[in-house]
Amino acid sequence: MKTIEEVREWFKADHYAHACGVWIAEVADGYAKCTLQVENRHLNAAGTVMGGALFTMADFTCAVAANWNRGVTVTIDGQINFLGAAKGGILTAEARRRKDGRTLGHYEVTIVSEHNAAVATAVFNVFQKS
Repeated sequence: MKTIEEVREWFKADHYAHACGVWIAEVADGYAKCTLQVENRHLNAAGTVMGGALFTMADFTCAVAANWNRGVTVTIDGQINFLGAAKGGILTAEARRRKDGRTLGHYEVTIVSEHNAAVATAVFNVFQKS
């Protein structure tokens, strides 16, 4: 089992999520929590957080939950539902494993604002290479 510092170090190789500013806050078996401090670079022309930034956050949080203590796991499909506009502050994503099969897994991710307002939900199916 890896420490959170080891997990953070390993995931520095995920250059895109790292460059976007997604931070790993917690990890446990089948669970991860990540945060994002919203900056101007995350905003679209309407002044809200761009959907791509939210998807990146959700996908990365799922990856942390799925990969932190096992072999390489990759997303095979994902879907996001945008529930409310996020304008600033800190966003928090939590991923939870709902199915852990021999080669396939299923994760659900929620993203909330710093005021605990729902921003997005996402689901991901992953291939688990042992």
